[in-house]
Amino acid sequence: MQNTIKNLTSQHTHQLNNWAHSVSDYMIERRNQTKHAYCKNVSNQDIAELNSSNAEAVFQALLIALGQQLEAGHTVIELQDSDWKNQILVKVLQPWQGIVVLANADTVVSESHQSSESHQNEVDAQAFINFCFNNQTDMLLAASDIDKNNKKLLTQRKQLARQLASIIENFNLLQFANFLTNQALFSQSQTLKAKANQDLACNTPIIFDYNQSNNKLVFWLHRSWFAERSIIKNIERINNQMPQKLPINDYLANTLNDGQKQAIAMANKHAFSIITGGPGTGKTYTVAQLVMALHQAHSKKNKEKSPKQLLSLALSAPTGKAAQRMQESLQAAISESGLDMQLKDAKTIHRLLGIGVTGKPRYHANNPLSEDIIIIDEASMLGVELASYLLDAVKSGARLILLGDAYQLAAVDAGAVLADLCQLTKLHNNHQVLDESKRFNDTSGVGKLAKQINEDGLSNKFNELLHLCDVEDKLAFYPLTNNRLTDKNINFIEQQYHSYFEQSKILKDEINDNNLTDEQLIQRAGVLFDTFNQFRILTAGHQGNLGDDELNARLENTHKKRLKLPLSSSNWYHARPIIIKKNNYHQSLYNGDIGLCLQIGNEFKLYFEHKSAMVPVNMLNESDLSTAYAMTIHKSQGSEFDHVAIMLDKAGERLLSQELIYTAVTRAKQNVSIFSSEQALQFAITTPTIRQTGLALQF
Repeated sequence: MQNTIKNLTSQHTHQLNNWAHSVSDYMIERRNQTKHAYCKNVSNQDIAELNSSNAEAVFQALLIALGQQLEAGHTVIELQDSDWKNQILVKVLQPWQGIVVLANADTVVSESHQSSESHQNEVDAQAFINFCFNNQTDMLLAASDIDKNNKKLLTQRKQLARQLASIIENFNLLQFANFLTNQALFSQSQTLKAKANQDLACNTPIIFDYNQSNNKLVFWLHRSWFAERSIIKNIERINNQMPQKLPINDYLANTLNDGQKQAIAMANKHAFSIITGGPGTGKTYTVAQLVMALHQAHSKKNKEKSPKQLLSLALSAPTGKAAQRMQESLQAAISESGLDMQLKDAKTIHRLLGIGVTGKPRYHANNPLSEDIIIIDEASMLGVELASYLLDAVKSGARLILLGDAYQLAAVDAGAVLADLCQLTKLHNNHQVLDESKRFNDTSGVGKLAKQINEDGLSNKFNELLHLCDVEDKLAFYPLTNNRLTDKNINFIEQQYHSYFEQSKILKDEINDNNLTDEQLIQRAGVLFDTFNQFRILTAGHQGNLGDDELNARLENTHKKRLKLPLSSSNWYHARPIIIKKNNYHQSLYNGDIGLCLQIGNEFKLYFEHKSAMVPVNMLNESDLSTAYAMTIHKSQGSEFDHVAIMLDKAGERLLSQELIYTAVTRAKQNVSIFSSEQALQFAITTPTIRQTGLALQF
């Protein structure tokens, strides 16, 4: 047992420390504050109930568990079936999973994963709970190197779980719901909806909904319930304001396919629209055609007005990079058509809504956005709270169009808004899927791989994928052992950057030997950038042998050797690729932007794609950027490369999912090389992200 503790990874310890400070400390403090606030407004009888040991324990346990759910991306806790007691206890005991070994079970309950609840084995869960309630956990905790405060918090958590287990021991799910009905800090969802419809305030901290037909009990924190309720109510409000349907068919390009035409007809008819599709299906092109057609139809109807003034348009996306790319694509399509129409600058959703340091939006229901059409790209990145703010700020009578790929990674924040909305039957007429890809035709290996990853019902999905990689010359799988690249793997990866290394050396010599003009320098940098975009390494995370930190350090040394530079401690060197990690509005640089460092004399400047001027490196904080030969798959969203090398690490299993590998694969235009253990790859392609949300319950 002592050896088990000594072999704990630093990752587990780090996670436990993070958990203690970011969840338990916060939740205990908030619990006390909330309890104090609500006790002011309840009767003496309610106060007596609140102070009862049972009610307090249930409230505390659920409050902390719901906080953890939010960190994992869920907005609710769902309890169902005969295993509901194990389900809730496992959530309360979750921080113990990093340090205990199930001495009496064959299977260890895995580290928290987005979809782990759906795969949780009842026997394993009970074994884990029994072990945590056994005195062996105290021995483990005493022997561990976790600090004193965190040991105290873990002990409190175990005691709380023990008390909760005693309370619910003799309850069935209906009886548990009835017990909650009588507690001052819990409200039923239907009761809250009725009060909200009458504009009556209700700030009960935990909301629950019991459905007797399927014996399911769902819990929200009040803030999550309100955000999801707001999303649905505002969609209904926006959609009920039927916009004026305009005769736009005469202004549409004849290059549109049937799906694109249907999407335009839908968005012309409805005030709320969702257009989804994979890479290359023309989502942005379709919206460009719609916007131009609407402007021209308005222009004909209102001849005295300038086309530039007829309809106001807002372009936005969750990230600055995505917003900028959408604007560039739309403006290019408009310019190509010859229409005299200049778009406003695209903004992040935070900037569009005026969300500052306080976290509160400037634009909301009482001060709505003035634009007539609002287009949101990469809507799969929307969490519930940001989506709630956005929908609240759309004026009645305006059109809101959401664009995205429902198969891509879900939002970093809690919720899966786009995926949830696409599943709602009531929004069927507001959703159009584009499935004809110009990037991937029927013979494309990358297209076949992307389709196969998302296919359900394959009897042996993993073997099918291996077979596809064998028969398609643009696809390759390199099996790894011990999560380590072989020398042959490393040589292959370095060889993919050979052209970039050589081109960077040629440009360095050219800069030294010639007095290039700024225009010439920008042109040469653009060519180098195109070479760099031919290949990219995409990783699941930052840490480990296959994380972007280690791979970037390795490739940085290789590059410096090719340039015959000293392997010094200096961060800046010629042709160092970097990625921006934090929006810099002063320099018009956004999270995810890629730049190349050029040495001009004794000065280092950064070139960014499609920029007419370079940025001196001293204008940026080193902490706001990092080296980018390799980048995480999350950061790659919205980018395209000729060839991608995907690194999957079994040690980072909690990061792996079907959506993650699909997003990585669809960054490639031609070639995909996968470096992974068979176990990690199989886990990724067979583990869809399942987020527990309550959006559908709000209709």
